[in-house]
Amino acid sequence: MYNHIKFLESVGESFRNYNTFGKRSNKRILPIHNFIANTVESIFGNEYEIFCSGKNSEFKVTGKYYNKNVDITITRNKIPIFCIGVKFITSNFKQNSNNYFEGMLGETANIQSNDVPYAHVFILRTDTPYFDKDGNVKKIESITNNDMNKYVKLLFDNSVAHKPFGIGLTFISETDTGISETFPEIDVKLGDIIKSNLNNSRLFDKIHEFKNYHEYNIGEQN
Repeated sequence: MYNHIKFLESVGESFRNYNTFGKRSNKRILPIHNFIANTVESIFGNEYEIFCSGKNSEFKVTGKYYNKNVDITITRNKIPIFCIGVKFITSNFKQNSNNYFEGMLGETANIQSNDVPYAHVFILRTDTPYFDKDGNVKKIESITNNDMNKYVKLLFDNSVAHKPFGIGLTFISETDTGISETFPEIDVKLGDIIKSNLNNSRLFDKIHEFKNYHEYNIGEQN
């Protein structure tokens, strides 16, 4: 099952890889992928296969509009039944904030239109460095209400195709002693909605419920 402390440890390891190997190296994301893969493996059990870049390889899922290699895919008899996308955003968040959001909507619609649920895990820095084209830190940007409002609006959207099965948001800060979980200084009401609904614990509880629902449907068909 999901263990938040171990999740943060995987984020810390990813940060160390990021600082060692750079932002373009896939080594920076592997610890997080491995943690999520191991967690869903504990939920689904041995009758399912878990695919991710750290564990074996990514699985190419057939979408309605295009086929996509998904970060983490759960399959049964090589048929995808659940997908998870992961974003570990370490710099220039505001510059790409809308692109990340639009990309999530597009990926979700593409996969879920073929009846495969798609969840997303986001790791964000509450204070994110902005690098200029020469690789120098130009400024530090803090997450605001405006950055988070669109995720809360999506939470209450009744649409099906482009609304992810669930979203887990984790906010972190990096210090000289490592990483810590630090919630952004945003509106209290907005923050309460995010803390209650857009977190990994709730997301993985929903994934566990989906697994039980899927098993029930298999039993009904048999």
